[in-house]
Amino acid sequence: MDSPEDILSLFHLKRDLNELYFKGFFQIYDFPEGLNPTHMLTLIHLDHAGPSPMTQISHLMQLEKGSFTPVAGKLVEMGFIRKDKNREDKRISELHLTESGLKLVTDFKEEHKGFILERISLLPEKEQREYFSLMNRLNELDSIIIGELSRPDN
Repeated sequence: MDSPEDILSLFHLKRDLNELYFKGFFQIYDFPEGLNPTHMLTLIHLDHAGPSPMTQISHLMQLEKGSFTPVAGKLVEMGFIRKDKNREDKRISELHLTESGLKLVTDFKEEHKGFILERISLLPEKEQREYFSLMNRLNELDSIIIGELSRPDN
């Protein structure tokens, strides 16, 4: 269970999923002028999680806050998000998706979904169902691990 091959398979899975479904799509997607995958991932996060502090998003993007500031600035400038001060703590800037940002991210996700389904369709139907079943199970197990890690005694 803790053999080097088991651990290596985790790295291979991450690499392969990234290559199959994300990098490949980002290479063909027609981003609006001046935007890149980091901008789009920011919009996707805001669509999924709702208004979020800049520091939280920069952490998720694995960027220092100072490196993320131009990303947020470009999205504000283009009208895809707005930046507000937190009501309780004015030092915290929260990002909010605008209507135009929601439209862009909705269109992006729909196109991305088609790309993913096109790739998955290369498998026979039975294997497609098994593939999604296994992905769902991995997500369930990851949620258990995340829950355990977030307990106060860990």
